[in-house]
Amino acid sequence: MVMLAQTFMSTSFWFDACSTATYLINRLPTRVLFDTSPFEKLFQRKPNYEFLKVFGCRCFPWLTPYTQNKLQPKSKCLDMTTRRVYLSRYVLFDEDSFPFKGLTSPSDSVDEQGNNFFPHILTNFPLPTTPPSMVEPVSQLNPPLDPNLSIGPSLSSNEQVLVTEHRVQPTVPSDTGHSMTTRSKLGVLKPKPKYAMHVALDNSLVEPTCFSQAVKYQAWREAMAQEFNALQRNGTWSLVPYNSTMNVLPNKWVFKIKRHADGTLERHKARLVANGFHQKAGVDYTETFSPVVKHSTIRLVLSLAVSKKWPVRQLDV
Repeated sequence: MVMLAQTFMSTSFWFDACSTATYLINRLPTRVLFDTSPFEKLFQRKPNYEFLKVFGCRCFPWLTPYTQNKLQPKSKCLDMTTRRVYLSRYVLFDEDSFPFKGLTSPSDSVDEQGNNFFPHILTNFPLPTTPPSMVEPVSQLNPPLDPNLSIGPSLSSNEQVLVTEHRVQPTVPSDTGHSMTTRSKLGVLKPKPKYAMHVALDNSLVEPTCFSQAVKYQAWREAMAQEFNALQRNGTWSLVPYNSTMNVLPNKWVFKIKRHADGTLERHKARLVANGFHQKAGVDYTETFSPVVKHSTIRLVLSLAVSKKWPVRQLDV
């Protein structure tokens, strides 16, 4: 991130910055290896620093159609006009010039700020003429912006010939503030292939997240019926006429699989709970209750049990 900030480049080039940083770290001395580099420790020879160039500086590659030796050092260059990346062996570098410096924000993508970029033509490093047969014509994504840009560590400045090229996909900002109805909003979940075997064995052993998922399985339907019957037996609610001034609270089903100590299935448990966060203090309620036992009460009961030699049982209610 420091390299991107210093060169005013967008985060879409994070991979190139990370690769360059890793390349440099492996060739820098470290105290852990007694002031030797990992490269020297592995290959028993000192690394060569002569071909290193400044990350993100302006460059002018010479593109030729053929190569004499594919193992020769190469440089990675970005064409700001066609959004293509070229690997060339003969490149001229201007290590004091950074094309992305003219952008308003380092975090913006190249496409978003491309129209605000003004090219700077160098007089000391003229761009060589490229023969027509070297590069296939492509349609420009944006108007001509600038000469080529170096986005990787240079490996040579005296070699020749283009090796390969590939396009850099422009960063497209994602718009998440839409009103589209998605599967996640409707509670429709698409199973992942790597969990297909587990789901195929027994779907009832998966805790559902909503009523529409639980109602498909007999075990969860029975658990919901038991919960509903228990609420009716305890007189949890009483039906009253509806009034427009009433704050009607919605409810939600919560599902949980209870297991024994050895991990085997004990039962399917379903709970019907009210969404109390829709209430307002002083308007919908005035009292709060917290069914938590104080530590002093627990200590008192345990001390009485010890002195009276009472049997103590712990229950989860």
